Order: sequence, then structure tokens, then C-alpha cells
Amino acid sequence: MRVNSKKLFSFGLITLLVVGGVSQSAFASERTLLTGTPVNQTGEKRNSFQRLNLTSEQQAKIRDIRRDTHSKIEGVLTPEQKIKFQAAVKQRETEYPNPSESKPRYYGRRGQGLSVLRSLGLTKEQKNQIREIRASSRQQIQSVLTPEQRAQWQQFQQRNRRQYR
Repeated sequence: MRVNSKKLFSFGLITLLVVGGVSQSAFASERTLLTGTPVNQTGEKRNSFQRLNLTSEQQAKIRDIRRDTHSKIEGVLTPEQKIKFQAAVKQRETEYPNPSESKPRYYGRRGQGLSVLRSLGLTKEQKNQIREIRASSRQQIQSVLTPEQRAQWQQFQQRNRRQYR
């Protein structure tokens, strides 16, 4: 009986670790989708905005643009899709209440960030609308940056694209 208890405990521990890993990867794709700031699998920060020495005014404007983008994306979703989307956001916020903490994050590779939206069963029209929203968001963010910051941000993005190909 004692051996069975140990086996059961070991099985439970392994299950917990596997489920924890799966849920962390789910946070990863959802986080990348919302912020556009993935972190590689080793936990290294990939948020290029943190390396641009933004003024507090620029930070506030970018934060507002991101919130607006999030709201616009939600506006494209059906009520059922919104519920799933908001549940994923709340789950991430519970796991990472302070996004500035340097906790390792387990985000996926480039291109996997849209997996949360893909799992919602979006129509072609919804996909196009979200693509336009995200493109508009990038343009708005670029308008907030100085020419030097914009050039540096584009370098970060190109480096990240090459790394994940």
C-alpha cells in the first residue's frame, strides 16, 4: 500500500508539472497577442519598448494605444468569443499581476501569439478587422516615438523576426 501511495504522489506531481507547463504556454500566446511583446522560451525579456528610454508621457500614450487596441479587438468579437478572450486575459493577470516584474515568462515563438484568437474560431472578416486594428496600433505607436527611437525599435523588430524564423 505504501508503494502505491508513492506512485500516486509521483503521478500527481508529474501531472501538476505538465498541466502547469501547458497553462503557462497558453498565457504566452495570449500575452503576445495583446501586447505584441513576446518573451523567448528562456524567459528573456523581449519588450523593446523597455529599451527605448521612453519618457513618462510616451509610456502613457503607448499604454493608452494598447488599451484602445485591446478594446477594438474585443469589439470585433462575438459575445461568446469575448467571454473566452476575457477569461484568458484575467487568467494571465492573475498569474502576472505586475507586468514589470522580471519573472520568467513562457511565451511561444513568433507567430504563435495569435493562437488565442485562432482558437476563438474567427471569421475571415474578423481576422481582417483585427489585422487592420493591429496595423493601425503599430502606426500610432510609431508616431509617439522620436526618429531615433523609431529606428531603434525597427532594429529590435527585425532582429526578433530573424531570430524566430
